[in-house]
Amino acid sequence: MSKVLIHIDELPKWPLALGNIENLLQAAPPPGGCHYQVEIVANGPAVQAYTAPGSQIARMQSLAVRGVVFIACQNALRSNGISTQALPGFVHTVPAGIAELVDRQEEGWAYVKP
Repeated sequence: MSKVLIHIDELPKWPLALGNIENLLQAAPPPGGCHYQVEIVANGPAVQAYTAPGSQIARMQSLAVRGVVFIACQNALRSNGISTQALPGFVHTVPAGIAELVDRQEEGWAYVKP
């Protein structure tokens, strides 16, 4: 299984990032199952999408059901005045998004930044 790490730090890039993930998952349809493990790490202003009205939450939730892991940087949440309690249930947090990005790349994950 290929491991893909999507990095998003710009709020306007969410539709593009989610489209990239949808296209990737379509490239590996059942019955063989998904050939990709996908994690998206949001830091900087991009974490605002997890709580913004009219954002991409429905698309995110649909992808989460398909196994995509959504992560928010706690430093970015704090900088943007967002509490972890305000996040949708499918969003996980890490203390520092940059550390998650580095760790995953050291583990061999492919890095994509739309």
